[in-house]
This record gives sequence, structure tokens and C-alpha cells, in this order.
Amino acid sequence: MANNATLKYYPVGNGDTSLITLQDKTTILVDCNIRNCDNEDTYDVKKDLLKSVQYNNGIPYVDVFILTHGDQDHCRGFKKHFYQGAPEKYSEADKRKG
Repeated sequence: MANNATLKYYPVGNGDTSLITLQDKTTILVDCNIRNCDNEDTYDVKKDLLKSVQYNNGIPYVDVFILTHGDQDHCRGFKKHFYQGAPEKYSEADKRKG
């Protein structure tokens, strides 16, 4: 059986964002540095993540998020781009915020 696990390092400048996808499609996001893409030199991490993660009922998700430490360049954009509440309380309003 082929090993289809992948490790993707995002080009975020200072800081880190890495996506690990295991053979069973489990996704692990290590750190989060999602910057505003207001110029062509800034890589669109959010756009790529939305193409790379699994969906459940149309809702994108990662299975695990690991924050290595709380510096801004390791958690930038997390609060804005990720729902942090109970899954059963995820609403249509939350989905539109996406």
C-alpha cells in the first residue's frame, strides 16, 4: 500500500504554517499565519487550505490544530478564519463568516 501522507509548508515569511495530511486523510495544522493577501507577494494560505482539507456537510475542517507558541506570527488569522466553538452549534451565520 502506497503512503499518501503529505507535509506542506506554506510560504508565510516570518512564522510558520504547515499542513500534515495523513494516509487516512486526517489533517493536522501546525501554527497559523494567515495574512491579508492585499498584494501579489503574499501567498493566499486560506485559499490553499480550503482546497486541501476535508469537508463535512460542506464545512471545511482540520482534525487537529497545534500551536507551537503564542507569538503573533504563529497564530495570526486563527480567530478570524477558524470557528472555535462546539461543532453542534456551528450555524449558517458562522458558515457565511468563513
